Amino acid sequence: MISTQQMHWQQFLNWLNLQIQMYQRKAAQLLQKEFLKFVKLCDVLGLAAVKTEEILDKEIEDLIAERQEARKSKEFRKSR
Repeated sequence: MISTQQMHWQQFLNWLNLQIQMYQRKAAQLLQKEFLKFVKLCDVLGLAAVKTEEILDKEIEDLIAERQEARKSKEFRKSR
């Protein structure tokens, strides 16, 4: 049987994981925004800022899903 203290810890860890996921999404969005600013600046300066292949959103989402699955199955080395 799970004690009240263990339940509180589990709730805290769930909350913490959600916070980390939100932070990662915000960081990715900020990075994308800053990259677009950089490309515009390069255009203004006449520098060639050619976009090469970039990681697709789908690919990123797949990596996140893989990490979450590893966490659920308690494969902590894979989930890093």
